[in-house]
Amino acid sequence: MEEIQNSPGQDVLGEIQRMQRSLNLVFGNKSSLVRVLERLQSPDVSEELAQEARRDDSNRAMDEVARLLHNFLTSAYSLVDHMRHHRSRLYVGTEFEQRIKQEIASRFTNDDHHIITQGLRNYVLHFGIAPIQTHFTFKPTGRVVGEGNITSNYSLPIEVLLHCEEWKAHQRDALSRIGERLEILAFVETYFAKVESFYQWLWENQAVIHAEEIESSNKLRDRARTMYESN
Repeated sequence: MEEIQNSPGQDVLGEIQRMQRSLNLVFGNKSSLVRVLERLQSPDVSEELAQEARRDDSNRAMDEVARLLHNFLTSAYSLVDHMRHHRSRLYVGTEFEQRIKQEIASRFTNDDHHIITQGLRNYVLHFGIAPIQTHFTFKPTGRVVGEGNITSNYSLPIEVLLHCEEWKAHQRDALSRIGERLEILAFVETYFAKVESFYQWLWENQAVIHAEEIESSNKLRDRARTMYESN
């Protein structure tokens, strides 16, 4: 067991697994937010919450969205710090460290979703809870006047967000390209897909770079398992 724990492959696997757990945390927060938004924005729930008598319930729904968005933003940006430490522990001074930096720069440095996520994270941590708004829309479903469904959309008003003076110039520019409102569901799903794509690239390359170390570690595990089962 000690030989396995001290093997280079085990160190690599341990680091990779720690990053996978960090990404899984972000995924869990994203999934919770998306699940609630999809339910709230469904026609049945939207029709109920659009009623004046359900205003308190509607306000509670917006508070729940704000809570889940806060969790997603903070975990998503913590991933940046986790990745920085991961890179330093495994690749400092190596060619692959430079490749990782270049990949991150090409994917995220000028990406509006990443820039806005950084600003929103600072907003909810240092300025206040996210200013969630709900917009209800009636969509006709037939030729009969008044027949149709009510749908809703949960968003962040850009004008209200910009009341915070902490936004940096490039973050304000990114927000201005959004329009009047940032639609939370579409934004979160798009940003997470970009993050997930980067980690898929990372792990595919790590599997090649560390193939021998990982294979050696797996052989030690197999040998230990055989010895255990033979006793």
